[in-house]
Amino acid sequence: MFTAPHPLDLSPVYPLIYFTLQIPPFNQQQNVQAISCDIAVLLSDWLEEAKRSRQSHSYGNGLGSSVSGVGAGVREDEFPVFRIDQAIDQYLAELEPSRTETKAMYEGVKRQLRRSF
Repeated sequence: MFTAPHPLDLSPVYPLIYFTLQIPPFNQQQNVQAISCDIAVLLSDWLEEAKRSRQSHSYGNGLGSSVSGVGAGVREDEFPVFRIDQAIDQYLAELEPSRTETKAMYEGVKRQLRRSF
């Protein structure tokens, strides 16, 4: 049986750490570009899971969405919004201009972060 990771599980960040540290194979620009799209998808999926978890907890506990403007499942101060936002800025700065789809994914994650947290 598959169980989704807890929305606060930082394991999705581990590939980002290797990317940031420039450990092989992430020390060559072509490899960085190839994995950047995967990182964008990972961040997008992680954010969506956190939002779903927050919604399911807020509707399931009778509190609705009145808890500080966010649901009770994932509090605003628990999700690493600032850290993710900073990482996306770095990835966008290193992204080749031809990677328009990946850029759009990163920008979409940033918009969702601002709307949801």
